[in-house]
Amino acid sequence: MLKNKKKVLPIIIRELKILNEENKKYLYICMLATILCAGISPPLLAVIPKLFVSWIGTGGAGAQNAYIIAGIFAAILLVSLLGILCDNLLGMRLAELRRNELQKYQKWYQQIDYRHLEDADFSTKNQSAIDALGGYDGFYGTYMTLIDMGKYTAASILCSIPLLRFHIGIICICLLSVYLSGKLNARIAKCIEKNEPVRAKLNKQKSYFSGIGYDFSYGKDIRIFALSGMLKDKFLSKSEEYVRSQQSVFRRKRNLGFLNELLVCIRNLAICLILAFEYYNGNIDLSQVTLYLGMAAALNQALDSASDKRVELIRHAVYSSHYFDLTDDKSYISQRTGKGLPGGHIGTIQFSDVSFRYPSADKLVLDNINFEIKPGEKIAFVGINGAGKSTIIKLLTRLFDPTGGAILVNGVNINTIDKDAYCKKISAVYQDINIYAASILENVTGYTEDAASRERAVQCLKAMNLDKKIETLPRQYDTSLLKIIDENGVELSGGEKQKVAIARALYKEADLYIMDEPTSALDALAEMEVYELFCQAAKDKTVIFISHRLSSTKFCDRIYLLSPDGIEETGTHEELIGRKGKYYDMFVTQGKYYRKGVGKNGFS
Repeated sequence: MLKNKKKVLPIIIRELKILNEENKKYLYICMLATILCAGISPPLLAVIPKLFVSWIGTGGAGAQNAYIIAGIFAAILLVSLLGILCDNLLGMRLAELRRNELQKYQKWYQQIDYRHLEDADFSTKNQSAIDALGGYDGFYGTYMTLIDMGKYTAASILCSIPLLRFHIGIICICLLSVYLSGKLNARIAKCIEKNEPVRAKLNKQKSYFSGIGYDFSYGKDIRIFALSGMLKDKFLSKSEEYVRSQQSVFRRKRNLGFLNELLVCIRNLAICLILAFEYYNGNIDLSQVTLYLGMAAALNQALDSASDKRVELIRHAVYSSHYFDLTDDKSYISQRTGKGLPGGHIGTIQFSDVSFRYPSADKLVLDNINFEIKPGEKIAFVGINGAGKSTIIKLLTRLFDPTGGAILVNGVNINTIDKDAYCKKISAVYQDINIYAASILENVTGYTEDAASRERAVQCLKAMNLDKKIETLPRQYDTSLLKIIDENGVELSGGEKQKVAIARALYKEADLYIMDEPTSALDALAEMEVYELFCQAAKDKTVIFISHRLSSTKFCDRIYLLSPDGIEETGTHEELIGRKGKYYDMFVTQGKYYRKGVGKNGFS
């Protein structure tokens, strides 16, 4: 039916097994009860008109039929009530199960190798997986549709029993009709599946523009630069693309829906002709005509619904398979086990003929780079954009692996060292600062609340000269940041956020600290002050600075000037100034903007 049809049954079995894994075995009983309750009602309802016609035919004589009718109504009421209770319980518990699975996915996502996060193909797969877990399609929909299909299947079986005893031709007509209808619906499902990658991609794009409109961090830019019109146009454009991508599906459904309706008319006419023939031949009376007509109608409705749910179940299972296929792929998480960190600490770091090319790129970003960093050294990497400064950090922090050459720590290739043990010894601050909707202390410590951790976090914040600012706030170090969770949350300035992020890096007791342009919101003089404070706090630790500006380089033990061709110059600040090469030119050019008496054009 679909190219992924073979996945459907394994996915259903897998999801049912999750109930057992999550200690929710009682939901099996709830499912069965819901299915039986829903399956009993249609044949019971079909019996009532037959009894009523028989009662009317006798002129209302005798109360037996009336009592039976009342009893059937009471049974239907009780069964319906039980079914509703089971349905509600299933809905709540399965939604809870879906949330648990989403948490599992988030944990898995946080463990995947960073290189995949920059891959467009993975981004599309990730969106499909989130769609499968984030709403009522996919994972959750598989359970609910399976239950619905069970309801209609049970009703079909119970309605078929009296019809089978009366006239097998009615059963054959109903089954042929549902078979042909299923074929038509399969074509719709195939069209939906074929369009899924495009749908997921366009949904991600339109959601991006929609999300920006509600993202507080974009609020100032949108207002100052009057970007709302542009964002609206972009959103509408992507929305129109999304709708256009679905139009072929809509047209297919419309055309095949018309054929379905024609098929239903032919089926109903054939059943009516059989009943009329049997009635005029004296084989059944009018009450039986009413009974079999009602049973046939209930059977057709149940079969049609079961067929629709079957297609829907396949669709949900295929959605769900996007999630399971992604998380089952072992290639997204590299092997983290390995040797322990030699000596238990990060000591000497050596890049030996290291080359690197990004997965989707043709050109090497780094080509045979060689350098060595000794324990406790303060190192700066400077240079123009695209020279490979941040790429070196990505390799050093094992976000990517070198394309060629090796990175050695204490003389051992880092690829052979246990990744988690290695990364525990590294602390980094990046240019893109992330502040969380939590207290100031929680932004530094995570959620550790013990007294020792609190005191250490306070000292790290003081090291960044934030204590005077914080102590003026209503709740001081327990003041909430951002207004997303706490409406009284405080919004720090860009520079203050960067200082909080640096305090967070200091809080982690690491061997290697990396500052990857974390002070871009500060002017060069303030940046130099922060770096000096940081170096004092980091003391004998190894620190690597990445910067376009050279305010961090004067107190470094060694400076590497990078260009697209590799390392062009290396030495101390004084040595490089004395050579009067490219570093000298950069330093002089930047320095003149901070001298007193400099005119608006940069000249005295």
